[in-house]
Amino acid sequence: MPQLRYLDLTENRINDLPTQIFASTNSLETVHICRNYFSTLPRFQSSSLKTLYLNACQISSIEKDSLAGMSSLLELHLSMNQIEEIPENFASNTLQELDLSYNDIFTITDDTFASLPHLAVLNLRGNDFKEVWSTSHFASNPFLREILVKGNRWSCEGFSINLLLTFEFLTREPPKVMDRTSLMCYSPANVTQMTWQQAYIRTWHPNETSTVSYTSFAVFIGIIIGVVVTSCICRGFMAVSGSPGPRQTNQTTVVNLNGTAQQEEETVVLRVPLREEDLPPSYEDALLMPRLRSSFHSLPDFVDEEEEQETSRMTYRRSRSIGDLTETRPRAHDRRSTRRTLQISPNANNTLDL
Repeated sequence: MPQLRYLDLTENRINDLPTQIFASTNSLETVHICRNYFSTLPRFQSSSLKTLYLNACQISSIEKDSLAGMSSLLELHLSMNQIEEIPENFASNTLQELDLSYNDIFTITDDTFASLPHLAVLNLRGNDFKEVWSTSHFASNPFLREILVKGNRWSCEGFSINLLLTFEFLTREPPKVMDRTSLMCYSPANVTQMTWQQAYIRTWHPNETSTVSYTSFAVFIGIIIGVVVTSCICRGFMAVSGSPGPRQTNQTTVVNLNGTAQQEEETVVLRVPLREEDLPPSYEDALLMPRLRSSFHSLPDFVDEEEEQETSRMTYRRSRSIGDLTETRPRAHDRRSTRRTLQISPNANNTLDL
């Protein structure tokens, strides 16, 4: 079968297969032999085989050179077997993914994966690991990008420095353990069912949780107080802006007839609607008004000049001549004047008889 690429021998009660069974199938890439009966990892000779599934085959032991005859193997799946120990220097120059989940493995050493230089994915879920690994166990695996560890019963006793270093190695960017909750402590009792991170806080910073809670409570109270104070200030501003403002006052200056200015007390300005007769004249009305004989800076100047003219006129009229008596002038204050003819004749005493 030179063109065979995929072979599935699952659940056939197979307990042994010859080493050369796949040697002549140069196109074979994937083989499933799950749920059969092999006590030891079988040795196969194949230059084309890339993926081998031996899940649930009751395998309990592995030889360190079991993969020597498979020169192109990339994936080996040994899940749900009875493997308790992985031999040191378990070797393959091509293997990239190794699945050892749900076995009985409880320990590994610095040499366990030292001969797997291209290992990228390591599945160790559901085993019996209790002691935290040292980061030196993976020093020979520079391409290791993912480790699955969920379901192991880790002991976080004392939370040693080794656990801190391993936690950093597994979780720092880019993380090798995607799910941090899979790093779960099962002992001692005070950190049971806590993650490694939570156990670290409980062990080395027992008061940090209470401090955080107190800080959160203080921040919450501060927010409430700030909201209340802000609300009161806003209400005060609204009350001030809504109340009637102070009445406007205006200072008036009285100019005496002698030209001195006198400051009066502040008086309240009442806004009274103007009547039509209080409004200034229109342009047409202003053209019909009589012209002023001179310019005045203010009304008091006009009043002073009129009073002076009236005074001088009265003074001048104390001694009247014949021309003054015969000259007709309109009377002030809009009083009507009457004309009459006077006959003036001098008498013997050089006086005038009216």
